[in-house]
Amino acid sequence: MIINFDDLHTELFEALEIAVSINDADGNLLYINQRFADLIGYKKSDALKLSYWDVTPGKYKKQEKAQLESIKKTGSYGPYDKEYIHKSGKLIPVRLNGKIIKIQGQDLLWSTVEDITNPLELEKKLKDTNEYLDLALEGAGLGIWDWDLRDNSVRFDRRWAEMIGLKIENTPMELSTWESRVHPDDIDSAYKDIKRYMDGETDYYENIHRMKHADGHWVYILDKGRFSDWDNEGKPIRFTGTHLDVTQLKIQEQELKKALVTAKEQTEFAKKAERAKSDFLANMSHEIRTPMNGILGIITLLKDSDLDEDQEELLNTMDISSKSLLRILNDILDLSKIEAGMVDLEITPFCFMSLLQSILDLFKEVVTEKGIALKLHSETEEVPQVLGDATRVHQILTNLISNAVKFTEKGQVGIKITANKVGKESIHFVVDVVDTGIGISEDKRSKLFDNFQQADSSISRKFGGTGLGLAISSKLATFMGGKISLESKPGKGSTFTFDASFPIAFENKTKVPTENKRFENLALNHPHKILVVEDNSINQKVIDRILRKLGYECDMAANGIEALKLIKESNNSYSLIFMDLQMPVMDGLEATQKIHKTYGTKACPIVAMTANVLSEDKERCFDVGMCDFVGKPIQIEKIKEILEKFST
Repeated sequence: MIINFDDLHTELFEALEIAVSINDADGNLLYINQRFADLIGYKKSDALKLSYWDVTPGKYKKQEKAQLESIKKTGSYGPYDKEYIHKSGKLIPVRLNGKIIKIQGQDLLWSTVEDITNPLELEKKLKDTNEYLDLALEGAGLGIWDWDLRDNSVRFDRRWAEMIGLKIENTPMELSTWESRVHPDDIDSAYKDIKRYMDGETDYYENIHRMKHADGHWVYILDKGRFSDWDNEGKPIRFTGTHLDVTQLKIQEQELKKALVTAKEQTEFAKKAERAKSDFLANMSHEIRTPMNGILGIITLLKDSDLDEDQEELLNTMDISSKSLLRILNDILDLSKIEAGMVDLEITPFCFMSLLQSILDLFKEVVTEKGIALKLHSETEEVPQVLGDATRVHQILTNLISNAVKFTEKGQVGIKITANKVGKESIHFVVDVVDTGIGISEDKRSKLFDNFQQADSSISRKFGGTGLGLAISSKLATFMGGKISLESKPGKGSTFTFDASFPIAFENKTKVPTENKRFENLALNHPHKILVVEDNSINQKVIDRILRKLGYECDMAANGIEALKLIKESNNSYSLIFMDLQMPVMDGLEATQKIHKTYGTKACPIVAMTANVLSEDKERCFDVGMCDFVGKPIQIEKIKEILEKFST
């Protein structure tokens, strides 16, 4: 064990006219001053290699061990006369005094060793030692008290008195002197700690209490003590200790507590602000998605009608613009969720190749209009299904391909995919999106993945965009344990690479591709009696038209109260309910709870159909008993999937 003493202590120990040693329970010498080394005739460095038992004659060892056992109980020993072995072999008569001290959490034995060959010299050394000890106590700011337990008399030293503004010559040496100055609210606590020590519950007495200064203010005192003498029967008769003024430390502690309270309040304020921001974004999302649902729903319905060439072109333009607006909204919501650490990845089986092909289908019209090529090259023919968040992978790859198409004026955009098995349980995918576009200079690449950033302002003016797509894609890739990297040459093009590993889905759930018909008469094979609960009149018309196109009639309720009334009037005969969340009079969550409470297991499936699309919104829906979720703007394929899934 290494003991570190500050310069003051080291200087004091070396200045003592008496030998000092510190050793552990095994007798290893951990510290000695030069006087101790001189006493036994060794250099200090050599002496520290010795054990206490190396300098103790064998005739004392039995007696010494008994002494050590006694020290463990009493905490101190001495005066105790014995002999030390000098390096020359001669025996040196010495007198030892010592006590147990705690350093770095370990009990050690502190000893003063006096050469009693010359009593007069011993007397001088003792006087010098007392002076140095007094100096050490002065430097440490300690006041000493000594309590005689036999008659309750107490002795205080000068420093103790000065600590509370008293003059020692006018200070009564009585226990009441201390008691009368301790704060009334603290005296019971102090006596309780004294009793705990006396009952053997603690190794020493320690208490912090307030004492009244002579000028009237209160000072905080750290009070510590131990038994220092016992009678012949082993009963303690003296209790000795120190006082230390810790007022400044208590003031600092109180200021720190205030600062912590302030910091906590600020943290709570920040949390409230974050919640307010999330609520605002959720409300904005709902308010924007509600009319967007009407717009995109009508576009979908119009696409299935007879249109001339000009009308079809205008409708396609409207469709592209509406979906662009929706992507911006999704990006802003995603950024907010990522920054708040609220992104939850859904783990479901999906086919990576099919997902990539569906993304490429989205860009066929755009690349045709621009006159550029869009090519897919796969290094692997057969890839098993994997487990992961297909929606987020779709979002990442769509952003990368969209960027490549946007910034490529001529040439092509190539997508190269490689898939390599990692052991037997996962597959590592690398997707390179290579374009022959404008490229990016090295000094501008670093900020490309920052929020709301593009390579330069001229690009923003020419090509548009929020600068969120790459930032969000990079963060999502990191959430998945993957990454996005970039290589680029100005004027030559860029290569964005997405690589990530996914566990293999051992249950093959791939559906056989079928001809995709937007509208078909599902009611023939999947009959339903449907109730739609929706307060927005435009959205009522959209969902009604969509269901009619799929072969269904539906009843319509504008709020939860109307829905409960229709269910009751129909004798609970509906087979499927599409339920909005935010509605006047009674919202969708409360209505769902009441339906389940009224009809129990006989309640039909209730599917949320809402513009509230955050993950916590979905959780709330499932918590009240809804069985599925359709976000707005409504996707026809999702509606068809639910109609098939819950058909009887």
